[in-house]
Amino acid sequence: MSKSYTDLNQVIVNKLTALLDGAETIFVDVYKVAETKPEGYPCAYVVDSAGEGSQLDTARNEREWQFEVVLMQEASKKTPEEAAVIMRKIVDKVIEMFDQDPQLKVAGVQQCMNIRVVPLIFDYTIREVPFVFARFLVSCVDIVRNYP
Repeated sequence: MSKSYTDLNQVIVNKLTALLDGAETIFVDVYKVAETKPEGYPCAYVVDSAGEGSQLDTARNEREWQFEVVLMQEASKKTPEEAAVIMRKIVDKVIEMFDQDPQLKVAGVQQCMNIRVVPLIFDYTIREVPFVFARFLVSCVDIVRNYP
């Protein structure tokens, strides 16, 4: 039976939303779109990025779905150094979450065979105000059977 990848974006959003630093949630909000006017900072968004697959044999295919995860911290109310330190801590927590849950389990059920957090980029930009951000791809890899 073939798996559906319709909800993988929401699974990642839910896991980021629940991510804690002590007793506090890390993100003010996590979005499924590239939100241009977030409710506060730090925030994140998860956007469908790419997908590919290959045939392993006559009965199985490997599927890979990629999601761009962007973490943002406003830098106008903090020094550039404070904003960069906050961003590094957030990135550490997010990567640690994926490392500890490499199958994106929901209620004990794995959503994929494994995930890879692939290239990570830290950068700085100015929109209405300055931001420090981190952008990386999360690749969700799974094996699907062609026949029931």
